Amino acid sequence: MMSRGLVWRGALVLLLLLMLVPPTSAQEQGPDPVLEAIARMPTSMKVGQLVVVSFPDTALTEDAEIAALIREYGIGGVILQPGNGNFGAEGRIAPADFISMTNQLQSLAWAATQELLLADLLPTDISDEWLSTDLRPGDPANPVPLPYASSYLPMFIMVESEVAGLPITSFVSGTTTLPNLMALGATWNPALSKSAGEVLGQELSALGVNFLLGPDLDVLYVPNPGSAFDLGTQSFGGDPFWVGEMGRAYIDGLHQGSAARLAVAPRHFPGLGSADRPLEEELPTVQRALAQLQQIELAPFYAAAAGDPGIEGVADALLVTHIRYRGFQGNIRQSTRPISLDPQALQLAMEAILPWREGGGVLIADNLGLPSIHQLYDPSGTSFSKRRVVQDAFSAGNDLVILDRFSAEDSWAMHFSNIRDVLDYLAQRYESDPTFQAQVDAALYRIVSLKMRLYSDFYASAGQRDIPTALEMLGQGQSVTTAVAMAALTRISPFSDDLLPTPPQERARIVIFTQEYPLMVTPGAEPRARLPLELIRQTVLRLYGPEGTGLVREGLVQQFSF
Repeated sequence: MMSRGLVWRGALVLLLLLMLVPPTSAQEQGPDPVLEAIARMPTSMKVGQLVVVSFPDTALTEDAEIAALIREYGIGGVILQPGNGNFGAEGRIAPADFISMTNQLQSLAWAATQELLLADLLPTDISDEWLSTDLRPGDPANPVPLPYASSYLPMFIMVESEVAGLPITSFVSGTTTLPNLMALGATWNPALSKSAGEVLGQELSALGVNFLLGPDLDVLYVPNPGSAFDLGTQSFGGDPFWVGEMGRAYIDGLHQGSAARLAVAPRHFPGLGSADRPLEEELPTVQRALAQLQQIELAPFYAAAAGDPGIEGVADALLVTHIRYRGFQGNIRQSTRPISLDPQALQLAMEAILPWREGGGVLIADNLGLPSIHQLYDPSGTSFSKRRVVQDAFSAGNDLVILDRFSAEDSWAMHFSNIRDVLDYLAQRYESDPTFQAQVDAALYRIVSLKMRLYSDFYASAGQRDIPTALEMLGQGQSVTTAVAMAALTRISPFSDDLLPTPPQERARIVIFTQEYPLMVTPGAEPRARLPLELIRQTVLRLYGPEGTGLVREGLVQQFSF
């Protein structure tokens, strides 16, 4: 007689399999290319596609650890971080060098997926020369029969929308200086938000980036200036409706500017606006019940997920953050686990956007290598539960996990060793646990579907960028930045109907005070200033000095720092 446990387990497997299968039958649609691609994957690649990993520097030599991970596991993507040296040793990289790196990453992904997916089909006399060609499916010179010749799965090349208060493109020379989210919010103009998104989408796509973690949809309901957990200028504002409107317009712009070649995952679901401490140092807690969250923090995310992924203004994914909630289910004494690792809490937060999820929306667990996550599993700091934390993230319902500096020792050697150990463990679970196997296949369906939306043609050059053409697409959005600056400008005193002050009077003495924030973007590099000391003085002289209107003398403009 079958036990209740086996019956329940079998029912869960069936439910997950039903979630995996598309709504219409194969007879109506024909073969599903997503299911065909998944069926051809070896187990190592199936679990490899579920992770996005970091690596140091910009060098991608043949013996580099990241190259080996791509070759052996066909990992789903990489995340590029200024703090890891991926934008140059000084935290600023030439665009041609950055594009060369992203092209090389996609070349590694092309070779890896061909070898992993087509190992049994490739003729014995084919070597690296064929793997580097651009033969399209059906080409007479292509030795691999259809549909296998279209098995290339491009890699997600992921960046965060801002780092240390600076837009990610500020770490690449020659790009447009873009306004922050608060400046966009101050315009109260979704059209300008969309235009800024278009500029960023075009430039990121030109650089070879195809996945953006952003924009932040946090609601700055109660500002905390000066505190360690203040959101600063990385929020559209404090009104949930307008954060949703501006965020949706920004997402629409990102998609249009990139010609739908950039996946967008708004950050910090369900919202960090009321957090009580920095996420990197210790897991924050929000004192709100679910009903309150739905009215404030969750509202912008609901707006960004109002529809199927891939349509106008709708997010492709959501970045699920590590945040606790006290009173989430009505009991003020009870706290959730971090919502990224809590199946019940994440399911409750997702209830209002289940159609988006069923339409292919991807959930991404925020970085599992944060010190705050290590502390959660072992407050003493003597061990690192690497397998358990990844397993918990998938059990909560995430499709992708980010593994950045994934070791307690902050060692790159241990980072890669831990990732290998976790992937081998997940592969073993996939082979032995039908429930986990169905869960992985459901996540794979969403991931591969997203990649197929980004790249309609899967051939060797699909993820490549032509450097001269790409360089022409950079730095073209300054007019948008100027329009945002004009619309966002607010005069506090004196009161006037005119938005702009009058120009300086001839021979006027001008004194400027600037608050500088030095940033250590890359360990060991020279600090960078968010607002360089001389920038405003130089701008005043450019507009009104000897080379401008001639109203201001250079010696009469002074600038001081706090």
